[in-house]
Amino acid sequence: MCDNVKKDSGATRFISRSKTKKIMRRIGYWNRWIVSDSIRNWLKNEENINYFEGNFGDVAMLNVQHCLHAANIPKE
Repeated sequence: MCDNVKKDSGATRFISRSKTKKIMRRIGYWNRWIVSDSIRNWLKNEENINYFEGNFGDVAMLNVQHCLHAANIPKE
């Protein structure tokens, strides 16, 4: 069980639905195996990423079919 989860301790990261649409339609991201440098830079831009940070019992509801998302690797 995790409590007080922060960005550095492995919080889930996701990109909003509107920004995901922009990536998919305008920039051309179609799957995680074929990613150009421009798309990779866009995906790593902190202005585009949201983090689900919280305490034990907090809940996030994401429609993962409409939002790009990933597990965040905790720092040691």
